Amino acid sequence: MTQNKNKVHRVLALAVLAMSVASLAAIESEHRPLRAPQVLARDAVSPEVVALRDGAQLDLNAATTSELRLLPRVGPVLAERIAEHRPYRDVADLARVPGIGQKTLARLRSWVKVDSATQQKHE
Repeated sequence: MTQNKNKVHRVLALAVLAMSVASLAAIESEHRPLRAPQVLARDAVSPEVVALRDGAQLDLNAATTSELRLLPRVGPVLAERIAEHRPYRDVADLARVPGIGQKTLARLRSWVKVDSATQQKHE
């Protein structure tokens, strides 16, 4: 009977340890910078895709909705909202788009820019 209790305690201890490791891994993954999707490296069709893969940024005032969809976690609806809220004076203006909070804004900052020349065209 004592041996069975010891086995149960070991199994429970291993389960707790496994959950702790999984929790730490999840927390750490939230703080890693996002990388360009691997699809961009292989299936580069347009110059915009190649540029994004190589570290270029999309201009919020000039990018098409198709180009905006290349951004991480930006689907067709959010891309359309981003386009509808032009012109942008600064990347921080993305925060006024419904569906873009501080976390999403932080995630997108390294992928987008506002070019002063395109900003003037929209004003």
